[in-house]
Amino acid sequence: MEFEKIDISLSISREDNGTSLVFNTPLELTINLSDEDVKDIQKLYNEIFDYVVQYKKLPQFNLNDSKNDLFHEVSMDIIKSLNNEIDNSKKDFERIIELL
Repeated sequence: MEFEKIDISLSISREDNGTSLVFNTPLELTINLSDEDVKDIQKLYNEIFDYVVQYKKLPQFNLNDSKNDLFHEVSMDIIKSLNNEIDNSKKDFERIIELL
């Protein structure tokens, strides 16, 4: 099975009450970078899984942020990990889709 790739842009929202990594269309999710809680990350992985299985498209995440600060670096690390994890899981996604 060949997956179509879809580019999903991310941005960083820097507000007085916290900083978040914002996943734009089609996922529409936010990860609070100012909080140690991992629930946002767990929800993100679940949403990515559901998206891949439903639409048979592999997301490729890109950051749109020109500010070079700690939040930018953390966001880049998250994106790199996500993209690698998705790439490494391609065969698993294929098997799951075949079972459905």
